[in-house]
Amino acid sequence: DEIKSIVNQAKERFKAKLPASILITGAPGSGKTSYIYYIKKDLLQPGEYIELYFLERISTVDELRRLISDALGYNELKTVEAIIIDLNERFRNKFVLLINLNKTFVRTVDGFEALKTMLYIISMTSSNVLWVATIQSIGWQFIKTNFKAASLFNFSVSLEELNKHRIKDIILHRQHTTGFAFRFTRDDLYLLRKRLFKSSKPVEDQSYLEQVYFERLTEYADGNIVAGMNYWLNSISKIEENTLVIHTYKSFPLIDLSFLDISMITVLYTVMLHGGLKRSQLAQSLNISEKQAGEYLEKLLSLNLLRIGELSKSHDYYYINKFKFKSVQNELQKRNILPW
Repeated sequence: DEIKSIVNQAKERFKAKLPASILITGAPGSGKTSYIYYIKKDLLQPGEYIELYFLERISTVDELRRLISDALGYNELKTVEAIIIDLNERFRNKFVLLINLNKTFVRTVDGFEALKTMLYIISMTSSNVLWVATIQSIGWQFIKTNFKAASLFNFSVSLEELNKHRIKDIILHRQHTTGFAFRFTRDDLYLLRKRLFKSSKPVEDQSYLEQVYFERLTEYADGNIVAGMNYWLNSISKIEENTLVIHTYKSFPLIDLSFLDISMITVLYTVMLHGGLKRSQLAQSLNISEKQAGEYLEKLLSLNLLRIGELSKSHDYYYINKFKFKSVQNELQKRNILPW
């Protein structure tokens, strides 16, 4: 298990009194929450770690101080300097699980103070506490590029890369729990191939079709488990008794978003970059009125490209629909807003 191996390597490096911070990056649906849960339950003992969970987006130093003060068990608001001293002394040798680092900024002129302070705290404590941070991939690319943050982390795990090698096993494991059998269709493309290559070494149909299908699924999902599950569900052509009939050469379930104008595309990119935003935060980031921000968000919500409310205590929190994430990402890449 790669995560277990990296945590063990980090522990050994930390024992040698060297910084050993770990960064876990991944798109929505890639398994960041599951891996943090695995680290807590299987690799660490109770009392061996503390959690800094950024459920709500923050951008000011005072908001950051409040969150960390609460996590460290204080009633009063600690200064940044006192927090650093406490982590270096009172919490020496502990793991600090920092969840959702991408929720420490709003992309405005003065919206990065919490993020910069958080990175400063990591830099000043990483020899005495072992940081494990999670962040969405697109947010990390932005932070890494603009704040030179990569040097703060000694180990980096890309869940998209990790999952590419195991997504077939994940999909099949989840499928087996349903109790349904499955078989792959002998589509026209397969039958044509069979006629053209009659002299090739015979292979058992289902074994070959399964290989072809999962090569296509892996290419589409690109390490995103939710995208892989979406592809699988969209591939079910019918159910025969207790067997799912899987369309082997299923086209990629991408939605055409070319009809969206540049304003709507900018809103999608801004929401994706942050990992989710409130109306007021979108207005702040794009320098538009809150009313206009709300209209954009509601339009994208009506197109089922956004979801609302579930990832936050707030009912005014919009984020990319995980099942549409690949379509949004594909459109942003086609418009050269995101790299391929």
